[in-house]
Amino acid sequence: MIVTTDIARMFAALSATNEAILRATSEQELFQRVCDAAVFGGNLLGIGVLLIEKQHRLRFVAGAGAGLETLRGTMSSTDEHSDDGQGLAASAVRTGRPCVTNDYINDGRLRRWHVQARQIGARSAAAVPVRRFGSCIGALLFYLDQPNALDDATIGLLERMAENVSFALDNFERERAKERTARMLAALIATNEAILRARSVDEMFQLVCQAAVYQGKLLGAAIFIPDHE
Repeated sequence: MIVTTDIARMFAALSATNEAILRATSEQELFQRVCDAAVFGGNLLGIGVLLIEKQHRLRFVAGAGAGLETLRGTMSSTDEHSDDGQGLAASAVRTGRPCVTNDYINDGRLRRWHVQARQIGARSAAAVPVRRFGSCIGALLFYLDQPNALDDATIGLLERMAENVSFALDNFERERAKERTARMLAALIATNEAILRARSVDEMFQLVCQAAVYQGKLLGAAIFIPDHE
């Protein structure tokens, strides 16, 4: 079987990003490691991660390679009725499916971004949804320097990459949930002990607050009681 250059690049990018995912210890580190791995391991022109935030906006959170300044400064929206909502990433987020162009600088859908595409040398591009527990939270946006570089096989590898990122995000969320539960259990045990040790109501209140904060690792704790009025 003959492996084309583009397929080989995608395999290399997928392999490099999988290794990056295993090493990441936080979501932000995950996104940046994946971008670095895709560009430097798979020789892609550029990649960016855009996540949904309030008011239907897409926020740039990580990237590597060409086009970073363009991505940082580009206003993106998930609103299909907005002029800013017709880009690849916005379309992928709305539909939950990959959105692809194999002729970026001549694609009428992307006319408002043709100047930037020429500046960074993008000739093909794809946006693939990223999910957390099945819900779309953003997209990976890939740039390639050759036209017609994305067929079903290469797009499938990009989807695998996004699926692996989504899987890692789910694991981070599960670990956070376990940590929160452990913290609450530690706070409960510590406050019960504080109640048993207290010699007065005021001391009990103070010990309970201290136990919740120091053992449960809460940001803060306070107790309010009604006054005589």
